[in-house]
Amino acid sequence: NRFSKDIGQVDTLLPVALVDCLGFFLEVIAILVVVCLVNWWLLLPTAVVATLLFLLRSLFLNTSRELKRIEAIARSQSLNHCAATVSGLNTIRSSGEQQRTIAREFDKLQDLHSASWSLVLDTNRAFGFWMDMVCCLYLALVTFSFFLFASEGGNVGLAITQV
Repeated sequence: NRFSKDIGQVDTLLPVALVDCLGFFLEVIAILVVVCLVNWWLLLPTAVVATLLFLLRSLFLNTSRELKRIEAIARSQSLNHCAATVSGLNTIRSSGEQQRTIAREFDKLQDLHSASWSLVLDTNRAFGFWMDMVCCLYLALVTFSFFLFASEGGNVGLAITQV
């Protein structure tokens, strides 16, 4: 039943996601406070990086939503084919079309589902890669800023380890 599956996902996955989100939010606030206390000029690159991350997120959410919809359609077609094959097994056997019907059509539907699922996974990996690249850029900006503005060694170490 689709409703019970959705409720089960809400009951199990949502609390964990909320706790993770709260933890990440508090970590980001702490990092921003530390970096700004060490060098308040870093607010400018922080705003640029935050804007870039938000744009990446917006692009990813739209793409991911559509790809998950496509994957669900492909999975549904595959499951419907399995159900129809099982219900019409006597007819398939009587016509002698077991190999063609079961193997070729199921393989085609399974390939379609596998391709769509692969797109979902690859999109998630690409999003993670670009998020890491933006964060590395931010870390490089923070590190380079300490070369431009003379800072104490303790502040430099604190800011770099917190970012």
